[in-house]
Amino acid sequence: MAPPQNDDEARGAVADATASVVDSHLLTLVIAAAADRDKPLLRTLLIDLHPADLADVLRHIHEHARDQIITLIGPELPPEMLLELDEDLREDVLKLLPSDFVGKALGEMDTDDAATLAAA
Repeated sequence: MAPPQNDDEARGAVADATASVVDSHLLTLVIAAAADRDKPLLRTLLIDLHPADLADVLRHIHEHARDQIITLIGPELPPEMLLELDEDLREDVLKLLPSDFVGKALGEMDTDDAATLAAA
């Protein structure tokens, strides 16, 4: 599947994917953007997803693509998505995020959520 040619096409893929939770077309675009280290496209594809949907995307792609995404735009992603990840995956993601992002995320969360995240 060809990558989107413009932001409108990328947004369309995001809209389609959010309607069906995790769409294979979105996953293909995300994996390709991660491989190309395409920060603007990754932002377009991921930033506006609901935290649970974003966690589903991260759960369904291979480790290398996930690591690229977190390294490239992790601090721009909503901290709530960390709570939606499985514990093992959350630990892997937290290792890649800057400590100041994690600290800020903990400060913005409810006490129970922050405790869950801090336990990872």
